[in-house]
Amino acid sequence: MKTTMDRFGRVVVPRTSGSAGLRPGVEIEIDEKENEVILKLVDHEPSLMMKEGLLVYSGKATGTSGGCPGAP
Repeated sequence: MKTTMDRFGRVVVPRTSGSAGLRPGVEIEIDEKENEVILKLVDHEPSLMMKEGLLVYSGKATGTSGGCPGAP
C-alpha cells in the first residue's frame, strides 16, 4: 500500500480487510528504524494473570538480569 503524509504530519491508512485489527479508535505504537516507520497495534492484555492459582507474568522482559545467577 502507498499513501502520503499531509502538511500536518498525518498519514491516512487505507481500509483493509480488517485482518490486521486496524479500525477507527484503535491505539497504535509507532517505531522508527533507519528508513522505516513501523505501525504496531498496542497490546492491552494484562501482563500479570492468575493461572492455576499462581500469579504469572507474561510480559516482555526489559533491561538486564541484574546479575541474577544463571540469567543471561
